[in-house]
Amino acid sequence: PASVTKAKKQKQNDQEGDQISETHSMIADDEATIIQDYKESDFERFDVEKEINYANVLNRCLPDDIMVLGWAAAPDCAFKARFGTKSRTYRYFFVRRNLDIGKMEEAGKLLEGEHDFRNFCKIDVTNVKNFKRIINRVSIRPCIDDNISSSDQLLFLEVDGTAFLWHQIRCIVAVLFLVGRGLEEPKIVSDLLNVVENPGKPVYKLAEEIPLMLNESSYTGLKFYYDPRVIQVLYQKLEKRWKDLSIKAAMTKNVLDHLDNKITVSGDDNYWKFSQHRTITECDYSDACSNSF
Repeated sequence: PASVTKAKKQKQNDQEGDQISETHSMIADDEATIIQDYKESDFERFDVEKEINYANVLNRCLPDDIMVLGWAAAPDCAFKARFGTKSRTYRYFFVRRNLDIGKMEEAGKLLEGEHDFRNFCKIDVTNVKNFKRIINRVSIRPCIDDNISSSDQLLFLEVDGTAFLWHQIRCIVAVLFLVGRGLEEPKIVSDLLNVVENPGKPVYKLAEEIPLMLNESSYTGLKFYYDPRVIQVLYQKLEKRWKDLSIKAAMTKNVLDHLDNKITVSGDDNYWKFSQHRTITECDYSDACSNSF
């Protein structure tokens, strides 16, 4: 009967759905061990000339803050961009202020290698059982290579690794800010990586999310195709955005300098400049380092 056939199909669909859910759970359980490995020959069967200009088509539909530079052919339907990466590089941008960059770099080097990062992430006990990850490189560099080390200098922390835990970068930044402020010594990183002696994550606030960006993902054997016309359009859009934001930043800095020259505390004989006494405040890193361990 039709009702029996329908019931059998429903049962079959439910079983397939359970298998899919179980597979997704296994993937979420240990991202670090599920790295897809493809050879360059796996990608050679695609005829690029017959493909449409994906970047050009998609950019017409996307908002201004999402841009497609190019595309690459997947070797098969099982390929997943998330798990097929060889490495990922994140950057976190911040203002120097009175941070001790030398100590932050010293602490950052202790993160390199394979470690248990359960004290450097937001724990997800439901989906993650393995907290070991590999960090290839940690460095702090200026946004503009001008050899100027003023308190207003813009820097970024760069972290390159094979895979990351939930909020791992923001936790790392929060701890490094504590070291930079002098609230902790660089060895706090080694202490937190020692999960035998410190099995419980201490309470500290995450660094804010806005300065964090995924800078690059690298793949083995994956070849991307770019349209020079698309690159030109995207470059022009980004250049205009950079120019507008740079002008706004300069206008804001102009007001700050104006205030610095006008504000006094209790008369001309007791002149006081904010810029000369400025330290890291809650408004600088409100979510990053209001607590120490």
